[in-house]
Amino acid sequence: MFYDRHQTADLYIRNNQGIEFIFEGVEPGCPQTNALIDFIDGDFDIAYIDQEEMMNQPITTGIHWSFWVIAVVTLIWNVLGAMNFVLQMNSDVIASMSEAHRAIIEGRPAWATAAFAVAVFGGALGCILLLFKKAAAKYLFLASLIGVLAQLFPHINLVGSVISDPFEILMMVVLPIAVAVFLLWYAKYVERKNWIN
Repeated sequence: MFYDRHQTADLYIRNNQGIEFIFEGVEPGCPQTNALIDFIDGDFDIAYIDQEEMMNQPITTGIHWSFWVIAVVTLIWNVLGAMNFVLQMNSDVIASMSEAHRAIIEGRPAWATAAFAVAVFGGALGCILLLFKKAAAKYLFLASLIGVLAQLFPHINLVGSVISDPFEILMMVVLPIAVAVFLLWYAKYVERKNWIN
């Protein structure tokens, strides 16, 4: 909404805890108003709004470019995980793996395989919802985190023995947990900033 110089409007401000402030009759663009906005910008959602729209119009801040980068990169990560899951369902692919990896996959209980599916597909779907700015993504990220922890549980004792290479430990244990925890936290963070709804 644009305002002519010297036209007044209500300045509506809401912080992340939902506490609201209204400065009535301010002049958009004047030095005093700009100074006020500069002082509080970053911690609050700010908008000029007509009084009659006050109760009906949602106020949101602009979404930072990093939101899209994070959503796309983590979607790629989870899609790669989903592809890995599909490949592990192929007996020919399993046969071509090292003996240690075959032992891990073939010795994995059915519930851990199901948890693996929840981890990667839940994470991928959550990232898609994140791209569509849907707060429901956090529930899929929670399911994904539970899936990651559950599918690792039967093999945690193999870390340092069968899974001994530092890169394998990073890719198979550390990163899956770190990414799942981060996505759950990030979904809640961007929801508080009103970037998703």
